[in-house]
Amino acid sequence: MRAFVTGGTGFVGKPFVRRLLADGWDVTLVTRSRKNAPEGGQVTVYEGDLSDRAVLEEAARKEEAFDAVFHLGASLTYFGDEKELRQANVEGTRNVLDLAVRTGAKKFVYASSIEAVGTVEQVPAPHDVPCRPVSSYGRSKVQAEKLVREVSREHFPSVILRIGNVYASDHFNFFYDIADAILTRNRLWEFLPVYAHHRLQPAYNADVTEGIVAAWRADVKGSETVTLAGEHASMGEMFEMVADALGRKLHPRSPNRGDEIFLKIRRHYHEYRKQMDLITYAMAGSGKRVHRAYDLEHTYRTIGFRPAKPLREGVREFIEWTIRGGYVNPAQE
Repeated sequence: MRAFVTGGTGFVGKPFVRRLLADGWDVTLVTRSRKNAPEGGQVTVYEGDLSDRAVLEEAARKEEAFDAVFHLGASLTYFGDEKELRQANVEGTRNVLDLAVRTGAKKFVYASSIEAVGTVEQVPAPHDVPCRPVSSYGRSKVQAEKLVREVSREHFPSVILRIGNVYASDHFNFFYDIADAILTRNRLWEFLPVYAHHRLQPAYNADVTEGIVAAWRADVKGSETVTLAGEHASMGEMFEMVADALGRKLHPRSPNRGDEIFLKIRRHYHEYRKQMDLITYAMAGSGKRVHRAYDLEHTYRTIGFRPAKPLREGVREFIEWTIRGGYVNPAQE
């Protein structure tokens, strides 16, 4: 089996490529730096950026038909410049689609994001909820999804995976920020009462790998779009999970008058300055559209996949890793 993979040296892509190689696939990668490519197995590397059409055209000229194209590469800058995000995420996707068409690819799997949908009011939101992204990154993903569907209609079946907030038990992620907030009582902790009820839907990285494999195996017609994530939980519940793993008790304060207004102003300021932290991310919605939690039954019906890692277990494994590594000290006062 032959696979073309973008983003194969990133957080999500690296374990996925290892899985392909372990299963005996021949893998062709496009990466900005050849030195980041995995060793072992049958790997062909093209060095360059996805927005550089010449690199993809060179690969298309040299390569034979791929059994699957896995487009996992993207610019992830949340409040990034619209033009730059379009170049990386939309035009880059167009280039990868052109390669897939020219090489006669049999299937196309695209790693989109829950940010294409944006924040929602109903929990969990139905799979066909209209997209209302709240960031320039999310808007670029909506545009890229549209391209995938258009090309898929004429050339190959495709699966669009809207991936949740990815974390792993051995890699820094937003649960580290939560642990640090609990131990240091910083601003993230201070303002928790404002957004404690806002729900997120983390995705364990090993589950993401299995979900991508399931998308490849699924017998789909045309183009299908599914959510690839785990359990959804409120920010308050996730703080409690982290505190439990740290052996700490939560004693959050009551919200002060004006806190929410301040955080909304702060959010708009960060968007203007193209900055983002976990507080800003949690406050990115508007009105009652403050959650990121979506239907997974449609995912199961479409590609036959359910996440395996319970959120509390994944959080505990991550916190244990940070303690062993000396990154956090539960005993600190």
